[in-house]
Amino acid sequence: MPDNLGPQTKHCPFCNLPLTDFEIELNHKWHKKCAKCHYCQHEVTHEMASECVSKAAEGDYILPPSQMLYHVPCHERALMEQFKNKEFPIVQEQLDILNRFLLTSREEIPLTLDALYPLLRNLQQAAANVSIAINRKKDKIKIRDVAAWRETTEIREQVNKEEKAKIEAKKIRLQSERADPKLRDRRKAIHGLMQAFGLSEQDASAMLDKKEAN
Repeated sequence: MPDNLGPQTKHCPFCNLPLTDFEIELNHKWHKKCAKCHYCQHEVTHEMASECVSKAAEGDYILPPSQMLYHVPCHERALMEQFKNKEFPIVQEQLDILNRFLLTSREEIPLTLDALYPLLRNLQQAAANVSIAINRKKDKIKIRDVAAWRETTEIREQVNKEEKAKIEAKKIRLQSERADPKLRDRRKAIHGLMQAFGLSEQDASAMLDKKEAN
């Protein structure tokens, strides 16, 4: 069988179309026109795009290609805006950005009102975000991704439903046992068989039924 199949076609991960020979020669992994900021839709340099893709690959969750690329200022502004949305958990990256802003040295304070106003506005927003972060539940701050938070919330709700169902079942059982003490004696007998012989509840119940039948 011939082995001259030629080089394998490479595709852009953002549009899934083939790369040109020139782009492959330059070792580009995507089309230049596809490298756009997720937030502002303006071009992202190849170096910045490479950094974004590497960072996405290191994350705990797979991002869709359309959300991988961004300008750092655009991304940081978006994360800071999410502080206002209670539907989103606070992620560690937000806390890192906020901490970095608060620790930034500002040697020269602008004297004109036009120059001072943006700084005061940013400081006011940072103070508000700090207050929000402190007042949020710690378990939400530890979760790094919105999808993970939603998944954790769903799991917690399911566990709560199961616990409520167990409590209700126990209440019904106790009411039945008060009405018929034989049910309580049977439950204790089954529990004793489970402990004595290492049986499951189903097997212990079957053994007790067989014994009672004889």
